[in-house]
Amino acid sequence: MIRVKQILSIIVMMFLSCVTLAAQEPEPPIKQDEPTSEVVISEEMQADSQTDSKTLPDVPTPLVASCGGQDSPGNPYPCGNGGNCTWWAWRQAKNSWGVSLPGWSHAKTWANSARNAGFPISYEPTVNTIGVNTWQATGGIVYGHVGWVEAVSGDMVFVSEMYYGSPGVKNTWRHKSYFDAGYISRKSAPAISWMSPSTPYWSWYTQDIWVYGSGFSAGSVRVEVTFPSGTKTILSGAQVPYSDQYQFRMRILIGSSGWWSIRALNNDGARSNLHYFYVY
Repeated sequence: MIRVKQILSIIVMMFLSCVTLAAQEPEPPIKQDEPTSEVVISEEMQADSQTDSKTLPDVPTPLVASCGGQDSPGNPYPCGNGGNCTWWAWRQAKNSWGVSLPGWSHAKTWANSARNAGFPISYEPTVNTIGVNTWQATGGIVYGHVGWVEAVSGDMVFVSEMYYGSPGVKNTWRHKSYFDAGYISRKSAPAISWMSPSTPYWSWYTQDIWVYGSGFSAGSVRVEVTFPSGTKTILSGAQVPYSDQYQFRMRILIGSSGWWSIRALNNDGARSNLHYFYVY
């Protein structure tokens, strides 16, 4: 009986000890509000982030197939509220010359870019050329202007043109001096004159053939080949390892005798004459 009382006494003491320790345990600190990740934009920052509605975007941009009620598949220039002078000039060159001009950025750069790409530049206007102005400003920023020459009368040129932010095509008489950087003309179409060897033999091995002429795309010409059977293929890349304005080298497997033909394809879409040769 005494032993039982001793055990109960020990249990009661242990219980009271645990309660005392729990009461003495400090409370956890009050959690402070953590900083949030919200970014506060000041009025100055908001003002800086706004874009002038008259500012023209740089190019290249996603292809714009229509602008101001006009169609131009593959056109690399933007359309601003139904208009853009570079979009219209690119369209007219494509339709009239049959070539896809590169993306030459803003109008003021077109004359120099065209000259570097081998296009003739003249300060005397002719029909179906592109007039280039380097000082015209839009929204206080100089972008230049380009227009398509539809007619010439003395010192005056009649141009069709667009303006960025103004829908549709406009027709305007201007003095020829307005286009101070001159007038861009179509490049002469590439032409094949002869090749070496002129009459190759058929072989199971790849042959190097040199082709001579004018107006080829330097470093990027392709070659359309027609076999005696009428089947066609396109040589490009490593199959045309060298090209300049006057010549190119093609690596080709000539595996049968008969009449073959080749045609040079420039990177702007211009195509040369067909050159025929007989393979023995």
